[in-house]
Amino acid sequence: MAEHDAAAEGLGQLTLTMCLSGSVSSVAGPHMAAWLSSAGVGRLHVALTPSAQQFVTTNSLRPFVNGSVLTDETVWSAGGAPHVRIAAESDAVVVAPATAATLGKLANGICDNIVTQIVMAAECPVILAPVMNPAMLAKPAVRRNLDALRAEGFVVAEPGQGVNATNGRWEAGSMADFRSVFAVALKSAAERKSASD
Repeated sequence: MAEHDAAAEGLGQLTLTMCLSGSVSSVAGPHMAAWLSSAGVGRLHVALTPSAQQFVTTNSLRPFVNGSVLTDETVWSAGGAPHVRIAAESDAVVVAPATAATLGKLANGICDNIVTQIVMAAECPVILAPVMNPAMLAKPAVRRNLDALRAEGFVVAEPGQGVNATNGRWEAGSMADFRSVFAVALKSAAERKSASD
């Protein structure tokens, strides 16, 4: 019991930023946010690419988020540089799901939305969870981008097996159990926090 309380207290000191990009897997965003909140994460921010907003709304996320919920529109209306603030506050950033388009932008330094801006401004661990169909995942360009991102220090959580929402088949390319992705993020965040204390 004491170990559980200590673990929960440790999570309570962490700030995590969850970034959603334009995959149907983004519909799990509110569920992932609810799980992180119930796990005891101290502060949770969420950022959505414009494409992610085709699958999930900011209103569906807000009940589970005690930090900022950011889109390109809210950034423009708020003014300033919220991506810099969010990146500086974060102990870890997780892009889940990370589409081929988002991976390509990150691998080439393209920062044209709030998610890519936060990731590029982050000095904390960044965990990428690629989600796409097997044909896309196998493309040399996507593999090159993933290799380049790993070489730059990004942590890539390889996709697992799951049901493809577009064809109903069980195949590779799914985020599968998102908890394993966030477990990596929370461990990285806790280690970084411990090292800086």
